[in-house]
Amino acid sequence: MAITITKMGRNVVLDHSTGTEAAPVVEADGVLIDGVVGAIHAETAGVFTAGGKLDVYLWNPCSARFVPCPDLVKTLLAVSSQAFTGFPTILPGTRMLLVPNGAGVATKITLCVGNP
Repeated sequence: MAITITKMGRNVVLDHSTGTEAAPVVEADGVLIDGVVGAIHAETAGVFTAGGKLDVYLWNPCSARFVPCPDLVKTLLAVSSQAFTGFPTILPGTRMLLVPNGAGVATKITLCVGNP
């Protein structure tokens, strides 16, 4: 995966170097969430391809693999930045990853995480 993950306090920045990434494979590919995701911000230096997606994967500790979570997929508009709110509660301690799919450009995703 061509991704750099940076923790900023509770918030997490996922800096993808491309507009389409493969699904995560190993547990270390994901981000351990230590609070409630309040908002997601997607940004790029260019313009997203309309209809591109932010695919969401959750780690399943029972099967030791990431599984897609289609209920949480976010669709991008043809803009340079977009925010999403109303994210369902994902329990602290969950490992997840948002991956651009068809976004067309390098994508930076910020997960704003609040208190559990």
